[in-house]
Amino acid sequence: MKTLLEELQFEHNGIKVSVRIDYRHKKISVIDSYGRKKNFVFAERGVEYMDGWKNILEAIIYATKAAKRMLEKRNEEENEKLIGLIIESDKKL
Repeated sequence: MKTLLEELQFEHNGIKVSVRIDYRHKKISVIDSYGRKKNFVFAERGVEYMDGWKNILEAIIYATKAAKRMLEKRNEEENEKLIGLIIESDKKL
């Protein structure tokens, strides 16, 4: 049986981003190093702080795209398996 939750870390331009893929509910979350969902605050920040976020956001985009591809691949595999089961059960009738 395949795992229903998977936590992975992706790196983009030296920035590491952790994500959780929930295959059962078909959801992706950006998480912190303790596995908690990450909430970001952009309000009332200095210019230097906001400039750094550009790189972080690029890394988050990279990580979520990679996680999305993994989620979609798993969904395709499950759909193909289900179609195969349906065809097999049809043959038995």
